[in-house]
Amino acid sequence: TAVEVTNACGTGCSLYKYTPTTTETQQNFANWFSYYGNRNRAMVAGLTRSLVDTSKLRVGYFTINSGGSSYAYANITMRDMDDNSAKSALLSDVLRLGANGSTPNRWAVEHIGKQFNTNTDIIQNACQKNAGMLFTDG
Repeated sequence: TAVEVTNACGTGCSLYKYTPTTTETQQNFANWFSYYGNRNRAMVAGLTRSLVDTSKLRVGYFTINSGGSSYAYANITMRDMDDNSAKSALLSDVLRLGANGSTPNRWAVEHIGKQFNTNTDIIQNACQKNAGMLFTDG
């Protein structure tokens, strides 16, 4: 059942509140909340779901708060998604992701860019495709 909440996000901005009325819809909401109920869990769930079926790809991972106050990040370790133990290790790292500290996006993007110039583990072939992605909960 949808209930309009007027001015919920500012003057003239309405949102809708949905109230589950059956056992099935209550269970669906409980399932959703347990996996996606806050920004950190939503980020972890989205990232792990996007990686679980990934193959023929190498993936590097670091947290944007891992550089400390100097943002002197270490080289990113690349993991082959066709290697089950490497994929499992990557997914385990993502599942341990916590939310703390600031969100130094600029330094994280700079670090990703520097990796393509300095980390010899990333570039293996002259014509390989490379991409950097930044996921944040905010």
